[in-house]
This record gives sequence, structure tokens and C-alpha cells, in this order.
Amino acid sequence: MNFFKIINSLFKFTEIKHQANIFNYLKKIKLDSIIDIAAHKGDFSRKFINDENIKNFFLFEPQLKFYKYLLNKFKNNKKIKIYNVAINTVNNKIKKIALNIDPSTSSLAKIDKNSLLYKIKNIILNSKDNYYSSQRVKTLRLDYFFKKKN
Repeated sequence: MNFFKIINSLFKFTEIKHQANIFNYLKKIKLDSIIDIAAHKGDFSRKFINDENIKNFFLFEPQLKFYKYLLNKFKNNKKIKIYNVAINTVNNKIKKIALNIDPSTSSLAKIDKNSLLYKIKNIILNSKDNYYSSQRVKTLRLDYFFKKKN
């Protein structure tokens, strides 16, 4: 295993540990809804699927590839609603999302190729340019979404 794979595995391990801590905390407070922003493959929400207290799941995924994946994955679950939007402070605007080799780090932010973070990501992902493409996505403010729902 090369150095980059070891570093990436370490990051994934800490992410899994962090999610487990969040999951354990949330189980204690008896939620009736889950809001999953940047739901990716739905792993976080899936942990709560069998919780009878939770009546609604709202999954927001800006990347079209993962939005379609989620639609297929949860197509038979009526409690789960999936939206292809990016949660933002600005409502109903079309923005460009920079798609990263590591999809969990894709971003709406302007990419600064001179930033330290950009350079570190390239090292970790063993890449010269970890952003390979972009796509357009509509933005949504959560407060607007829930006002409109009620």
C-alpha cells in the first residue's frame, strides 16, 4: 500500500468514527426527522432507516450522479424524499459545483489552485488536479424549503 492510500484510509477511518459518534448521540434524543445535506450515497441516513420514531427523511444531494444513485437506492421507501439541490445561503440560484476525485470533497466554493488545502488534497489523492469537472446545480435555503413545505 502506498503512502497516499494509507493517508486516505486514515481520513476515511476518522470520518467513520466521527459519524458513529454523531449517530450514537442522535439515537439518544429521539428524532422524528432526518435532514441529510450532501447525502452522497445515503450512508448516514441509512443508519436510521429502521428507527420507528423517524417519520421523514430529507436528503439533499447536489451531484447528479449521487442523486440518481439515491433515487434508485431508496425508491421503495416512502419516508425518504430526495432533492437534487445544493443547500446554500442563496435561494434558487444556479451555481457550479466543482467535482472532485474524492466526491465527498466536491465544492460550490471557487477553487483556489494556490491554496494550501488544494495542494494537500492533490498530495493525498496523488493527483495533479483533483477537480476533474463541474456541473450546474440549483441552490436552496433550508428555511425557504421548510416554510414552503408547511
